[in-house]
Amino acid sequence: MRFSSTLHIAHFSCCQFAVDAAHQLHFPNLQLLSLLSVSISDDCLHAVLANCPALDKFQLVYCYYISPKPPMPPSTLRFSSTLRVARFGHCQFPDAAALKVHFPNLQYLELRKVTISERSLHAMLSSCPSLNGLMLTGNFGFRKFLINSLKLKRVEMCFGRSDTEINLEELIVVNAPCLEILDQRGTTVFEGPYAVRVATTMCSVKVLALKLHNLSLHMTINFMKCFPCLEKLYIKTPIATENVQLHNSLDHNECLDFHLKKLRIRHYSGKGSHLAFAKFFVLNASVLESLVLIVDPEMEESDSWIENQQRKLQLEKMASIGCEIKFSSVGDSSYHSDIQDLSEPFE
Repeated sequence: MRFSSTLHIAHFSCCQFAVDAAHQLHFPNLQLLSLLSVSISDDCLHAVLANCPALDKFQLVYCYYISPKPPMPPSTLRFSSTLRVARFGHCQFPDAAALKVHFPNLQYLELRKVTISERSLHAMLSSCPSLNGLMLTGNFGFRKFLINSLKLKRVEMCFGRSDTEINLEELIVVNAPCLEILDQRGTTVFEGPYAVRVATTMCSVKVLALKLHNLSLHMTINFMKCFPCLEKLYIKTPIATENVQLHNSLDHNECLDFHLKKLRIRHYSGKGSHLAFAKFFVLNASVLESLVLIVDPEMEESDSWIENQQRKLQLEKMASIGCEIKFSSVGDSSYHSDIQDLSEPFE
């Protein structure tokens, strides 16, 4: 650390910070600090962060194999006035520390495999008035997730299931006037009349990406009611079930009638719920311009299979005249431009 005064980026991994050494460090110009699988006491972390007055990006991710998850040191949440990007992982957030958080300039926050109470999560998010990007990956400890942020533009969620921890059950959109992209992945399925709720319709959302292990037209329609001006819908669904509950297509849906222009279904099998789902949009999406069905290569090469699918989809009854239907085994490049990967802001 002899030349620490000139450092702008510092990565530490799989090491232990000695108390004496930590107090001697001084990084006056450090902008990015990454601590991965390190052993560091709260006192050491306090000393390190206190000597990083220009810190812009900070990540603290503990070792995945440590059980139980270590508590997040309170010092991590004290020196926050300069931070714009933060990632925390594999830890527990004590309520006492989380409730005192204040990130006035934070623009991007990622919580990865952390345990945090519902009260602490929402207190932390409300303390980030400048937040425009949020990623929640594999977190537990809360049953409800409220999206309530004036500047938030993008939310990425990927939740699993646990038999020992509290799982997410309900998504509530309270107030997010700038929200443009909602990307939901993982094994969590929002079911029931209160699983997806919105206090006011969010007309700002233009792109929605959903990973559904069991394809649910009802749930997708609920999301579309929340975001009536949705233009692009991306679905990833590896399982086609035989039991299909069709939605009442006579109900007015602003998104279907006036806004939805692009639909992409990945892992499309052409049967069961996959076929019924795609057929619903063929028959009801009035302004749809493009329907891309990502299939296995052998299906794409079979003219007879594609002709059979075109017949089953009833393309002659298509609601949107001129909509392009494409069967492809290659991923849609526009997905990557619309759903940009924000998971690595620390490079």
